Amino acid sequence: MTSRLFAMFPTRRVLVAMLFVGTLGGCKITEQGPSPRELLELAHRHNQWVRLNIHDYEFDYDRQSFLHIPPVRVQVFDDTVYRVVNRTTGATLSNLSSFPTIEGLFTTAAQALGDENHASRVEYDEHYGFPTLIDAPSPTPAGGFSVTVTNFRPPVIALARVRR
Repeated sequence: MTSRLFAMFPTRRVLVAMLFVGTLGGCKITEQGPSPRELLELAHRHNQWVRLNIHDYEFDYDRQSFLHIPPVRVQVFDDTVYRVVNRTTGATLSNLSSFPTIEGLFTTAAQALGDENHASRVEYDEHYGFPTLIDAPSPTPAGGFSVTVTNFRPPVIALARVRR
């Protein structure tokens, strides 16, 4: 029953996830947590993305954090990461589960906004609605991260590259 509700109302899934993360993490949506404007923006942008019904795409993904993650191109087919290529070396990476889809970026954004230990900031693509920047700084060197998404290619371009 719950999964059918999420399928019918995908934007609510992000809000529920946001509240769930805040509750489990001991986060209180107060002055230090996300503002109502940030939550509404996240839900609005997620709804914008869902309405486009895009399931095949690719994008450049950069993550700065304590762990070294090379700059990569993430290729998604049928809402599943199927190939990740190191943009510096051209090598195909095997640890696909380490890299997000656009839905995964929304989850990361919700978690970052819900963490009261971070003064997080999220920026969105105007046309497609997905997060283009998730910046979650931390006072501890191992705690913060910044994710940047660029060079998004929608289905027609992404599928043409898959067929090569």
